[in-house]
Amino acid sequence: MRKVTLYIVDDEPMVLGTLVTLFRTNKRYKVRGHSTVEAVLDDLDENPPKIVICDLLIPDIDGMELLRDLKGRYPRLRSVLLTGQPFGPEIIAAIEEGVFNHYYAKPYDADVLMDTVAGLAREISKEETS
Repeated sequence: MRKVTLYIVDDEPMVLGTLVTLFRTNKRYKVRGHSTVEAVLDDLDENPPKIVICDLLIPDIDGMELLRDLKGRYPRLRSVLLTGQPFGPEIIAAIEEGVFNHYYAKPYDADVLMDTVAGLAREISKEETS
């Protein structure tokens, strides 16, 4: 089975480190942790993502703008938005636009997040084999 490239984008070192460690325990994923948009963009050519877990508030642009950009480059990209911010109209608009597949408020349940990403990886595998 080919590894699924998973980007984790969060500017909080503790959150980023925790998520990277959590997902690296599963051999299904090639995990790439990034704390800046610049780092994400620098990594795209060598390691295009299949799944992105992204915090809403990151330096330079917000997470939804980054996901819009990545979705434009990779239309089959799956993504999860994480945020500690209240659910507002911009989140609803992004859901309707299809910017991300799942949304979780912090603090999130790690098991639920892992199950969600596993489901997204299964969708990708089915697409690639059909």
